[in-house]
Amino acid sequence: MSKPYTEADFSAQLAADRAWRIKEISDLKSAIQRGDAGLQRVLLRALVTLSYAHWEGGVRFAATKYLQHVALRKFQYAQLNRQFLRNYFLPRLAALSNSKTSIKQRCDLVDEILGCSDMKFTNVNDSLVRTGGNLNFDVFTDICLVCAVPIEPFTDRSTFLAGR
Repeated sequence: MSKPYTEADFSAQLAADRAWRIKEISDLKSAIQRGDAGLQRVLLRALVTLSYAHWEGGVRFAATKYLQHVALRKFQYAQLNRQFLRNYFLPRLAALSNSKTSIKQRCDLVDEILGCSDMKFTNVNDSLVRTGGNLNFDVFTDICLVCAVPIEPFTDRSTFLAGR
């Protein structure tokens, strides 16, 4: 799929992704209604699995496309929500904590953090939008944080999204 250069591209890609997901679920629901009792039980289990997969894939797709859309606009980090700058350094901080780096390398990273006001957001780190095969409310919260999307509108659904 092409990159979401404009708002129209971004919106069209989200709409197309949502449409095929809904169609696939709708087609399976129709097949369930046409099947006999034994087939219906099997297809209902498949519907639950497919619905969950589309929920997880849809969230991941939308978050990734959103970050790509913003990255393609090449804003300076100073023009964006502070979370975008955090996103730039999060993978590097994770790698730093998992390795034996020298004090010099750590100081270099701190200097880069302190001096990055003119840098532009141009690249999406795919490791930040991960569902881990279990898009529960905690993972969903992390994805919202990475995208700088407030979680408050979704908190009343936290029990439904708990995945427990």
